[in-house]
Amino acid sequence: MPLIRLQKINESSYVGMWRVDEELGWFLGQVDLKLEEVDSFEKISNHYKKLEWLSTRTLMKSLTAKIDVEYPGIVKDDHGKPFLRDHSHPISVTHSFPYVAAIVHKKKEVGIDLEKLKPEKILRIAPKFMSDKEFDFSDHNPRISTLIWCAKESLYKLHGRKFVIFKDDLEIEPFQLADNGELVGHVSLPDLKGQFILNYETTEQFFITYTVC
Repeated sequence: MPLIRLQKINESSYVGMWRVDEELGWFLGQVDLKLEEVDSFEKISNHYKKLEWLSTRTLMKSLTAKIDVEYPGIVKDDHGKPFLRDHSHPISVTHSFPYVAAIVHKKKEVGIDLEKLKPEKILRIAPKFMSDKEFDFSDHNPRISTLIWCAKESLYKLHGRKFVIFKDDLEIEPFQLADNGELVGHVSLPDLKGQFILNYETTEQFFITYTVC
């Protein structure tokens, strides 16, 4: 199954999701990799990581086409934040095999994250990324805890810099868990402060959140 969603957020932004069922050869035929991209690809040894890497770029090519931009390739800065090679439009990407997701905006910074439900792991690490208020609200519910983590990852990617303390610098307000909806997040960093709305969707096993600055 290739592209499973290509959703218009507004006139300036699209979000997409891909389920990876194809082989490496198929993806290699979809995008024209630039020299530096070929070098990055060849350094990946894990087969599934190669699939995620290629499918992300195939998806981004579909997204940029929706805003009438020729896909220029993806590069990363020193913090690991991805950019279109020509820095023309802000993007964010995420993957949790076999799914990859991405978002593009004509002008504004964006953040997206995709997480698979892993109840034992998320409850084990919850005290490390949730404030006392968030921890009490989550009430040891792995789905609520995963959604909070997913939302904070989206805010982290929106900011795009290292050395963010999830427990202290990012906050998600209490919410009523549903199949989809909106979350309210807060960022308290020297170069990014404010309230942000995050869209989210949940399935039995996967969670996705995204936001626009």
